[in-house]
Amino acid sequence: MMYDSKLSEKYSVEKLLLELCKIRKIALANGKEVTSEITKRQRKILESLNISADYVPKNSRV
Repeated sequence: MMYDSKLSEKYSVEKLLLELCKIRKIALANGKEVTSEITKRQRKILESLNISADYVPKNSRV
């Protein structure tokens, strides 16, 4: 997937994961979950991999 989307030309696997692990889901007091703000770089990576920002797991860490 990473090679098909040409991400490997810009990012190593480690850098890609480090960039994406900054995305957070925050649980609010009323039970709703909110995804933290996504940077342009993160958005481009997610779009290239055909992954929705809503798919980001809660408390993701590398």
